[in-house]
Amino acid sequence: MTDLWWDKNFLRHNYDSENVARNRSFILPFKIAPNLIRVGFIGPYSLAYTTDSPIDLEDLNEIWSDLLVNYVGSELQVRLPPEIYHQDLFRANFQVLSDLGARVLYKDINYHLDLTGDFRDSINRNRTRELKRGSIKNYVFKTITLTDAYKVILANRIEKRLKPSLSEEEFTQLYEACPGALRFHGVELDGQVVSTSITLIINPCHAYVFMWGHDPDKPASGESISTLCEGLFNSFKGEGFRILCLGTASVQGVVDEGLSRYKSSLGAIESVRVTLGTIQGTSTE
Repeated sequence: MTDLWWDKNFLRHNYDSENVARNRSFILPFKIAPNLIRVGFIGPYSLAYTTDSPIDLEDLNEIWSDLLVNYVGSELQVRLPPEIYHQDLFRANFQVLSDLGARVLYKDINYHLDLTGDFRDSINRNRTRELKRGSIKNYVFKTITLTDAYKVILANRIEKRLKPSLSEEEFTQLYEACPGALRFHGVELDGQVVSTSITLIINPCHAYVFMWGHDPDKPASGESISTLCEGLFNSFKGEGFRILCLGTASVQGVVDEGLSRYKSSLGAIESVRVTLGTIQGTSTE
């Protein structure tokens, strides 16, 4: 498997070495809090990964069971990736965890673009009009620096009274630890960057728009974001990627209807992202 989450530099950057379980088939990174083990809350996607095909369910059961035994009395919460991501591996993890007593805590709605088609064939009329206006005004999609990308995103989050999940320094550290794992894009108008994105390269087929946003001090965000999205679509499609993930439109199962409608208007396809939990670590006695 060539996924970013399997990369030794990514693991070293995000996890203490003792918090990465392994057996002959799988690797399982996790975080520890008081009486709680959490899987999948650092990277956008996380589960027990394997380089084997077909998946060895006995080894998969072993790595999850051993984790519970090693942290007896602790609750386990697992945030699985969207079901479109390595579907066989998703189903196998879900099956094993359910057999071990996990239950669904909540389901989030994830959105992705299918890069095998044409962007403008899937968007709605509003997005089409925005792209036409953006073209007339000469919005330009381009590759930019991390600093330029993060500056706009930070201003966007501050305006919305939100805290970015990673600081610019943390992105810089990740970029240095995993060269090639991050891409930075933006849209310019009259030489000024007005909308930006930070994208994670998960594997040669799958990219994830980790953060994106419009500068709140600049007008007409719809035109620039639609231009940014089309630029991302065509750029990654041109590199041979097949899926561009746009993230969720819900938090702990509570849907943001406006965000959901907007991502759908960009031609994004829904998939389910499940969070399982309330498994208590058990003793072997």
